[in-house]
Amino acid sequence: MDTKQIGYFVTLAQTLNFSDAADIHKVTQPALTKAIQRLEKDLGGMLIHRDGKDTRLTSLGRMVLPDFTSIANMEERARELANAITIGYQDKIRIGLASTIIPQQSSEILRRIFAEVPKSKIVFDVVKPIELNKLILSGKLDCCFWSDFGYENIKLSTIKLYSERLLLACSPDHRFASMESVPIKELQQEHYLERTNCEFRDTAREILARYGTSVRPVAESAREDWIQHMVMNNLGVTTLPEHSRLFSALVVKPIVGLNLGRNVHFVMISGSTASEGAKKIENIVKETHFARRS
Repeated sequence: MDTKQIGYFVTLAQTLNFSDAADIHKVTQPALTKAIQRLEKDLGGMLIHRDGKDTRLTSLGRMVLPDFTSIANMEERARELANAITIGYQDKIRIGLASTIIPQQSSEILRRIFAEVPKSKIVFDVVKPIELNKLILSGKLDCCFWSDFGYENIKLSTIKLYSERLLLACSPDHRFASMESVPIKELQQEHYLERTNCEFRDTAREILARYGTSVRPVAESAREDWIQHMVMNNLGVTTLPEHSRLFSALVVKPIVGLNLGRNVHFVMISGSTASEGAKKIENIVKETHFARRS
């Protein structure tokens, strides 16, 4: 039994097709079939039931698949790490991002990360709020840029980067563009483009309801670029954190009566269990943040 045979079996269990599995591993179908047969001989039982075109896992195949999948994943991870070291890279640093945070305010931090951690590949993962704690505490994320938590966790270290207000965004051609600020009652039945990942959706609705005001949702999307593009084309208005504009011509105005805002933080696991990559980025964040404030 060897890891190559295990890898062949895991792929075959996913495709249930000998030809497709052989293509994925860039070997001939007879070579893959022989490798599976040798693995079955070593285990003392059949892993794959073959009946013409009907290919399915046997009970033994189903039993060993989880462990064999873990072995195949570990081998792939070791291979990636070895290749990275060979070409001069040490490892990946995984940074979690809230989908609603736009990088403009962190551009200096990002520039320094790429300049001062040159031998690591930076991977940016968009994550859901409910997953954040688990991903950082499990080590699947090294650190993240995130908005307010709403609760404390002593296992996490946070650095507040900046604060920003929630503003109304509209096209330069919209009637709101000429106003200094927009009274909340002016939003009555206004065509509204909903950002589905906005942290303030429910709170904003409650405040509007207290004023006897409601907007008319005409579209929604998790894609910030699509929402802002539609706003630029005067298809409706939306609300945005003030540093989240993707188009410089987009007009943003405060809403009188809707006083909402958020803080954006750098977050990582606290103490000695933090990865070396996270510690390096934390130092960059602290130095950049201190320099900006002084």
